[in-house]
Amino acid sequence: MHRNPLRGHRPHRRRLTRPSGAAALTATALAAALLTPWSATAGTARAAEHVDNPFQGADAYVNPDYTSRVEQSADKEDDADLAARMRSVGGQSTAVWLDRIAAIEGGAANDGRLGLTGHLDKALAQKQPGTPMTATFVVYDLPGRDCSALASNGELPLTEAGLERYEKEYIDPIADALADPKYADLRITTVIEPDGLPNLVTNLSDPECAQAKASGLQVKAVQYALDKLHALPNVYTYLDAAHSGWLGWDDNLKGVVDLYTETARGTKAGLDSVDGVVTNVSNYTPTTEPHLDDPDLTVGGQALKSAKFYEWNPNFDEADYADALRTSFAAAGWSDGLGVLVDTSRNGWGGADRPGGASGDTADAYVTSGRVDRRTDRGNWCNQQGAGLGARPQGAPADAPGVDAYLWVKPPGESDGSGEDIDNGEGKRPDPNCDPDFTTPKGVKTGALPDAPLAGHWFDAQFAMLVKNAYPAVSTAPSTKATQASYSTKTAAADGDDWLHTDGAQVVDEQGDPVWMTGTNWFGFNTTERVFHGLWSANLETITRQMAERGLNTIRVPLSTQLVLEWQAGRAAVSSAVNTYENPDLKDKTTLEVFDRFLELCKTYGIKVMLDVHSAEADNSGHMYPVWWKGAITSEDFYRAWEWLADRYKNDDTVIAADVKNEPHGKQTESPRAKWDDSTDEDNWKNACQTAGRRILAINPHLLVLCEGIEIYPRDGENWQSTNEADYHFNWWGGNLRGAADHPVDLGKDQDQLVYSPHDYGPAVFRQPWFEGDWNKDTLTEDVWQPNWYYLQDRGTAPLLIGEWGGRLDGADNQKWMTALRDFITEHRINQTFWCLNPNSGDTGGLLKDDWKTWDEEKYAFLEPALWQSDGRFVGLDHAVPIGGVGSRTGLTPRQVSGRSD
Repeated sequence: MHRNPLRGHRPHRRRLTRPSGAAALTATALAAALLTPWSATAGTARAAEHVDNPFQGADAYVNPDYTSRVEQSADKEDDADLAARMRSVGGQSTAVWLDRIAAIEGGAANDGRLGLTGHLDKALAQKQPGTPMTATFVVYDLPGRDCSALASNGELPLTEAGLERYEKEYIDPIADALADPKYADLRITTVIEPDGLPNLVTNLSDPECAQAKASGLQVKAVQYALDKLHALPNVYTYLDAAHSGWLGWDDNLKGVVDLYTETARGTKAGLDSVDGVVTNVSNYTPTTEPHLDDPDLTVGGQALKSAKFYEWNPNFDEADYADALRTSFAAAGWSDGLGVLVDTSRNGWGGADRPGGASGDTADAYVTSGRVDRRTDRGNWCNQQGAGLGARPQGAPADAPGVDAYLWVKPPGESDGSGEDIDNGEGKRPDPNCDPDFTTPKGVKTGALPDAPLAGHWFDAQFAMLVKNAYPAVSTAPSTKATQASYSTKTAAADGDDWLHTDGAQVVDEQGDPVWMTGTNWFGFNTTERVFHGLWSANLETITRQMAERGLNTIRVPLSTQLVLEWQAGRAAVSSAVNTYENPDLKDKTTLEVFDRFLELCKTYGIKVMLDVHSAEADNSGHMYPVWWKGAITSEDFYRAWEWLADRYKNDDTVIAADVKNEPHGKQTESPRAKWDDSTDEDNWKNACQTAGRRILAINPHLLVLCEGIEIYPRDGENWQSTNEADYHFNWWGGNLRGAADHPVDLGKDQDQLVYSPHDYGPAVFRQPWFEGDWNKDTLTEDVWQPNWYYLQDRGTAPLLIGEWGGRLDGADNQKWMTALRDFITEHRINQTFWCLNPNSGDTGGLLKDDWKTWDEEKYAFLEPALWQSDGRFVGLDHAVPIGGVGSRTGLTPRQVSGRSD
């Protein structure tokens, strides 16, 4: 089928009367939109609405009390390297334990620590505009608390009077504080009574636990807590579910599900009163046992689960246990979406003794050699020697589908209890399990560290040990005291991944070697056709292979928010713009399937892809609208679309970058228009790009996040209230990044994923003032490029990627500008994607001619010097596949250039 070329990409530039630039998002509407559930109708945001996973895309409260204790430990440490690593841990989010009535008020009665409202106020102060903030509190003062242990006994007796105090003096004040409207924008997550209900499943041989079960007082207490807390829409309730080494056996698992189901059904909201369960609180069980992934594996005629360490418990780790919990609760009538949290604060088990594999002729020998859990018995629980910090707090961890978050519920460095009698008013007694010399009923020593303080009190020796044995290891780079944590903590990429990050003014690969992103744009998915333009005439694989063979290592692909939301909703259509005679393999393929086929081809030929939300609506002229929302497409829809893309491709390093929004713009008298400052106004583009970037990186912390510029920026002494043209600096749409000097984009812990991305065009698009008179590369540098964007790379603030530049080779001023910018790009090794491949870009033309099969050799020859090359061969960004594909004679991998082995 033949299609006439469309001419719709940039007619707006010919109507400009001034240089053009960016767009922005307002804070009040943004904050409300961020808290709107993704299923809600646009325009009906309510701050207190529940979301499915409160941790996804959110920042996390850093407890200053914890940070202070970490600093004090680091100050005592003689090893400077270890002290630096200790300090870096002080910026991590940890839960706050409300372990007695005095903890609610705080102050002197609570060892000088903050009370509940003090923490909530601090969380509000840490909250970044437009980004959700979670704060986690452990509700832990059950009457007859921890009936099977002594170290963590509580202050309230197992009596009706104790229950009444629990309700009126403990739960009611907590609920009243959380209900204060000033905290409605916080996502408050609660961990309900660690070890409380689990004791009623397995420890009934203990007389105190048997009494707790028979009296029903603890179940009533938990039901009361659920009723009061669930009534608050911004509060999330997670019941403690012990850990795999306690409840992982089939009978125990059934027992806990039955008890929790009965308990929840006795609340006012029934099963809906519970948002999820949390495992491994204050325990040491690894999230995964990497060398023991099959409990039924037979060694020497014995299944691994029969080994003495596991005692026929098939759940070796918390990941397996989490899966078993979800399955069992769903079978009992609970929601399939029941959330699971895992406490990873002390389950890393790193250090020199961490095994690298498993071997042995018997199940016991094999398990002993391979398990990373180095306790002598899984039942040992107090201040365990050899333990280390586990995975850093993060929402929706990529390595654990179905887990809402990894949390540090037990603040690392707080003691589990003491084996000695220490006078206290907290109801805590010496526990033999905390005595390193005690032999347990299993015939093994407790494995506890000596000289431990009371449960919940700071333990310097334990904290130093946990940092030393952290897995993943804690960075040795010292860090300043943090005021905010993000659940987007980055872990090391898998071997062979090609993710990129930044180092000063350079984009570098996982090995730290500089790379050069040089490519082009191919539009169409952003338009009404919802698929690459040109597929009506040419073959997808042929074009992709030719781009690779010609050294285009990065392809910027424009999309629309509307299209991505259609994909997310399962409404991807089959486009009539695909010629199935030319593309028989695309017959009956939806637009999403065509896109995924393109990614497969890019992987084959060593190309990397940058996604670009070009417009809100799927419209050939959608890019002309100045901001990222339009009509029924809200700011929250924009963020949600990016989160879906980040999640869908988080394990595919073919997609390496997210250009958050194409060319936000608008002049001083236009509405809406994009601005750049430190506000949270809905039209503040800096805030919108920062918010989208953080939400993207919370899902895939390895993506490069590109923030474009705007159109205008106030001159010194002026502000955004002015409607006077003379009060502003102008530039191309997306090209004005002057605001980043005073108001830089802040991606938190993932700042090394930030790239600024201006656009620049020549006089054939619009005759800007700088094209008048005797202009040249030097005047363009001084008047336009340096003050608007090059200063960012020149000062080492961040790398640049010029996302669009290009035009027609007219033999006159436009070609003069193109040559000047190309030479500037190559001299300063600026990353770039040329506009464009498409011949149907009205005011620029493309690298292909109108038949979509013939290359414009003159234009390609012009571009070629700005493509990454080494010794006459093109260089790609894939470390395994040379650009052009396996066996390419014209392409290299970065490792071949750097001299590293593949």
